[in-house]
Amino acid sequence: MLLAAISLKVGGYGLYFFNSLKKGKPGLIFYCFLGVLISSFICFRQTDLKVFIASVVHMSLVATSLIIKTQFSILGASLLMISHGLTSSCMFFLAKTIYIRTSSRKLIILKSIIKLVSFFSLW
Repeated sequence: MLLAAISLKVGGYGLYFFNSLKKGKPGLIFYCFLGVLISSFICFRQTDLKVFIASVVHMSLVATSLIIKTQFSILGASLLMISHGLTSSCMFFLAKTIYIRTSSRKLIILKSIIKLVSFFSLW
């Protein structure tokens, strides 16, 4: 939770500060978008629930938004970082609760978890 709450946000602020010193380059936008695609495909292959939650695909989107440097992209990157900081701890709590009840974190086994614990659908 320290990673989601503090470390990634400090990295986002560092990207914002670094980009305020330099002009954004289109090549960096391409590499950030490529990072989003590669990270997303890696997430498709995950079998562990906690590793799936801990993926940092959104940080490539934040980096892309900060490189574009428009008012809306900076606002969107800030909102994405704040919302991730608030919701990731809740997702880890739910993953721990699921693990306590089922003794497994494998996504293959947890396919029908919504039938077992229907109140999670309200989250």
